Amino acid sequence: MASPACGGGGGGGGPPREVGLDLTTVAPTNPITCGNGIPVGVYPNFSFYAGNTSCAFLTFSPFDLGPGAAGTVTNASVRVGAVTGPMRFVKLRDLFQNTIGSNGNPQCCAVEEYGAVFTPQPNSIATVTLNFRMTWESVPPLIDQTSVAGQDHIGLEVLDPNVPLPGVWTNASSAYPNATFIWLPALSAQGFRAGGPGMPPIPGTYPSGFIPTVSYTFVPN
Repeated sequence: MASPACGGGGGGGGPPREVGLDLTTVAPTNPITCGNGIPVGVYPNFSFYAGNTSCAFLTFSPFDLGPGAAGTVTNASVRVGAVTGPMRFVKLRDLFQNTIGSNGNPQCCAVEEYGAVFTPQPNSIATVTLNFRMTWESVPPLIDQTSVAGQDHIGLEVLDPNVPLPGVWTNASSAYPNATFIWLPALSAQGFRAGGPGMPPIPGTYPSGFIPTVSYTFVPN
């Protein structure tokens, strides 16, 4: 890929807004853990990659399609149930480059930054400071076959095989066209350093239904 297109992160300059679920009203109910592997079809069927000790995941949903602008994620929150353990937030970057016959050609995801490891209290909402500077660049026009655009997203690593991925399942329908990318084991456990070369392959996705009980505060530039 060529060098990234102009544009990028930064902080301050706009009113903060919350992205994600309202954690005061939605409690996690998902029982699936990193150790269970990748859900296939409709929850709760499982398949590949069972037995992992950790995992990382990123969900695109109507509740969080990304910040949509450059700025700063000042903090992030996760609501967990009775079973808890160590986890951390991670900034992941989608990369877009046009090729002949495609528009955008997204590739997910480069590891940009890790947050500190934390362990929420059972049945609680844990909020951690991040100050992640978020890049959000426009996908190049189709005629541009050279530029690379980056768009940053917030994912979560769960660092214990017995801790359920914090989230809820909705009915799989067009009303929730979400998709979850999952890496097993976690990206940090695979040795992908923040800002380092290479893009980790995605072991699997589950196409709809899962929404993390996660939110974050975003301040646009």
